[in-house]
Amino acid sequence: MGNLILRRNRPIREHQRIWQDYYVDKNLDDDWLEMLNSLSFYKMISICEGHFHDNNRPRGACPHINLRLKEQYMPLVISKFDQVSQILRQKLVELFGHENTYADIEFNIKIIASRSREEIRRDLVMHIHSRIARTREELDTNTKTWFQKIIKKVQEFDNFFSNILNG
Repeated sequence: MGNLILRRNRPIREHQRIWQDYYVDKNLDDDWLEMLNSLSFYKMISICEGHFHDNNRPRGACPHINLRLKEQYMPLVISKFDQVSQILRQKLVELFGHENTYADIEFNIKIIASRSREEIRRDLVMHIHSRIARTREELDTNTKTWFQKIIKKVQEFDNFFSNILNG
């Protein structure tokens, strides 16, 4: 599915449904979406259940979740990033560093200067990807289990993030 897309005047695709006025993959559980949508420090920017593609051989797209740090917390992160980056790395490895998941945090600073615009943009995005591609059209038990475990770990990371930034 990729990015959460606000429903517009385009028809819904076969693999999608509507959740809170967004197009989402049809097999994503409402509870998962609610949990990710209620994080304290992060907002969900994309989620994909992974998709099976059958072109004479099975190959699938892997499920993933992408989260962006909420804008109001960016100044706090910037002021403490060097102090907490090693602790964040350790927690990322602890929660997501196993054989069937890949996770990273990307921190970007972009300085823009032109005749029409001058600004500094800061962005912190967390990517979490399953390393196991979908092998069937219907959502399999492995994918469901991956989402259930990973979303709990995302919630734990969100709480941990709160503790180290406010502590």
